[in-house]
Amino acid sequence: MLIAGALVEYDKNFNEKVLDLLRREENLTFYETEKAGKVVIVIEAQDTNILEEQIKELEGLNEIIGVFPSYINYEEEFSKNQTKEQFLN
Repeated sequence: MLIAGALVEYDKNFNEKVLDLLRREENLTFYETEKAGKVVIVIEAQDTNILEEQIKELEGLNEIIGVFPSYINYEEEFSKNQTKEQFLN
């Protein structure tokens, strides 16, 4: 499982609409900031393709200005695809 953290910047005139949309997203948790128009999200995904699709989906919403990933944990996915010897070499 991948875990990613990102800042979502959106049109503050659509605050409730954006927060409602985020509430409906599966495998997504959000944390409101003190500034209107910005929210921090944490996404859990099975692989990088799903993670990328979810971010693109959010970026495609008219109310969202941008999704800015700040942290992505690939450790589990990396370890699934690597043997110990491959990792050390």
